[in-house]
Amino acid sequence: MIYSGVDENWMRVEMMHAIAKEYYDKTKGSEYREHRLNPSNRFFIDLEKSMLMDKEACVVGMVVVWSVVTLESLINHVIAEKSENESDAITAIEYPQNLKITEEVKSLLAKKMVILSQPNTVDKRLLKIADDISNVRNEIVHDKPFEYLDYGDGDIEIRHYRKRGNSENKQYTFEYLSSFYKQCHDLCSFIDSYYIYFSPMDGRVCFDKLLSG
Repeated sequence: MIYSGVDENWMRVEMMHAIAKEYYDKTKGSEYREHRLNPSNRFFIDLEKSMLMDKEACVVGMVVVWSVVTLESLINHVIAEKSENESDAITAIEYPQNLKITEEVKSLLAKKMVILSQPNTVDKRLLKIADDISNVRNEIVHDKPFEYLDYGDGDIEIRHYRKRGNSENKQYTFEYLSSFYKQCHDLCSFIDSYYIYFSPMDGRVCFDKLLSG
């Protein structure tokens, strides 16, 4: 029987989701939260709720990172289960970039989806999801510095020390997880179509459960 880190990674996601929700509940429906998510010209500050939302965003970032890690460990496990021999599995898991892939994809996750599906093709929408969520993960994990220049009279400039990624140092709040989990669920369904992983503890990776929780 093949073992992997899927269970531990999924447990981390569930635990951090619960923590993120606790922080979210502390500012849910507040005037400050509404102002922060939908800024207006009116000045409004609440230091306590600001700190709570900053902590929430930090935990949500961790949820995003480990969700992608979980998907990667899940597809690695399925590739190992479905490969004809150990050598092919190791190459696909460790060096997917060395295999011939005709689809234009950037992330290792998307490349492994293509490898898993061969000789069939993968829905381009799913490949884009894989690239997009991997990009968000990379922006959080591989953070790059930026320079903040204030020229006065409200004239500012931000210069980024990065060439990759589109995020403007964005914070992801609990609301973001709804659409993010739906994307993760779609990728899980794709992976499940090749092999359904059940843990030795009779559990499964289920982002739908977090959507309803």
